[in-house]
Amino acid sequence: MKVAVISDVHGNGPALEAVLADIDRRGVDAVYCLGDVVLQGPHGAACVDRLRERGIPTVRGNTDRYLAVDGAVPNLAPGEADAFLRPWREALGPERLAWLGALPERLEVRWGEVTALLVHGSPRSDEEPLLPFSTGGGTGPGGGAASAAGEGAGGGEGAGGSQGPLTSVSAQLVLFGHHHLQLAWRQEGRWMVGPGSVGMPFDEDPRAAYVLIEVREGDGPGALDVTLVRVPYDLEATLAAHREAGLADHNPLYPEQLRQARLRPR
Repeated sequence: MKVAVISDVHGNGPALEAVLADIDRRGVDAVYCLGDVVLQGPHGAACVDRLRERGIPTVRGNTDRYLAVDGAVPNLAPGEADAFLRPWREALGPERLAWLGALPERLEVRWGEVTALLVHGSPRSDEEPLLPFSTGGGTGPGGGAASAAGEGAGGGEGAGGSQGPLTSVSAQLVLFGHHHLQLAWRQEGRWMVGPGSVGMPFDEDPRAAYVLIEVREGDGPGALDVTLVRVPYDLEATLAAHREAGLADHNPLYPEQLRQARLRPR
C-alpha cells in the first residue's frame, strides 16, 4: 500500500497542484493532509475546494483554527488579529470556514499492518513542534538528505529516552507538520515523519514538499518505506496572485519567505 501525506499548504495553489500532479503520477492508494490548509498564501479557497473535491482526509492545523474557530492570533491584540485575518476570512466565506472549523485534531488510521497517528503539531497541541530532541529520539539522514537530493529515504534509529509529547501514543507511525521541515527518524521501533510544507517550506529549499509511505505487506507491523519528496512549482505565479489579492501589507516578508524558504529571510 502506498500513501502520500501532505501538510502546511498555506493557501499556495500552484504548489498544491504541482504536488497533487506528482502524487497522481506515482499511483498512490490514498492521500492525507496534516492541516494548515490556509493563511498567508492567496489561494485559500481554491485549496480548501481542491482537498474537498478529492475527498482528502484532513486534520485541522493551528492557522485553520485561528481563522475558523478562534478569530485570534497569538501575540496580536484582538483588533489587530481581526484586521490581519479579515482578507482570508472574507475570501473563504462562511461555508469553507465551517468546514475548516469542523476538521478533527487527529486521525488514527491503519494502513495494512501499520497503525498511524496523524496530527498537525504534536498529539497534545497543534502548536507544539515535534523534533528529535523534543521526543528523545535521534535524527536520521531524512530531512537534510531529502532536501539536498530532492528525494530520499529517511532513516536512522533514534536514541530513545523520554518520549515527552508521545506519552501514551501506541501508533507505529506518527505523522506531523507545523514546523515546515522534512524529517524522518526511528525511535524505539516507531517511525516519526514530518512531510514538510507544500506551500511554505522553511528548510532553504523552496520546492514543495510531501512524503510517500509505502507499507510492505506481510513483513510485519513496522515494515514500511519512507520517501521524502520535493516538487518544483511556479513560485512567481503564487507571488503575483498574492500581490493582486492585496495581501502584501499583511505579510511583507512573504515573497522572500517563499523564495528563500526561510521563516526569517536574510
